[in-house]
Amino acid sequence: KTAYEIRNCDWSSTCALPIFCHDVAQICQTPISLVTLIDNRRQWFKAKVGLELESTPREVSFCAHAIELPVGPFVVPDAREDARFRDNPLVTDEPLIRFYAGVPVEDAAGNRLGAICAIDREPRALSEHQLDSLQRLALEASQILMSISKDGDAGFPPETLALLQEFE
Repeated sequence: KTAYEIRNCDWSSTCALPIFCHDVAQICQTPISLVTLIDNRRQWFKAKVGLELESTPREVSFCAHAIELPVGPFVVPDAREDARFRDNPLVTDEPLIRFYAGVPVEDAAGNRLGAICAIDREPRALSEHQLDSLQRLALEASQILMSISKDGDAGFPPETLALLQEFE
């Protein structure tokens, strides 16, 4: 499926992506974590922790930069010190992003659809363990995005759906 098709799927609370966001926030010790999908104009937050926004224009998206890298995580230790972001409204206004670490999520053909990321309001760095965990979760999120069916159940068997509903 394309990013457009996935973005327009019926997303339900039984999808595992919100669990991944909680894992990212805990592992990276950040107040904000997201799974995003990016089209030509917008960045859509398909799962999130610590942020109320539903989307942003692509031109202010940190994740749009993450999907452009040839390999590895995209890390911005202090957005105020980075010329690409210092005037970004996500840095100068709420949510006051200072730190960002993101890894692309891909479809089966390797097309980058968005990212899974950790965001903080304070400058910081991640340990190698945290970066490795973020990359592993991005691979798992990619598999979930690839398996999402039109009915929003992400292709999970009924017993898994019942377990995931406990995390609502």
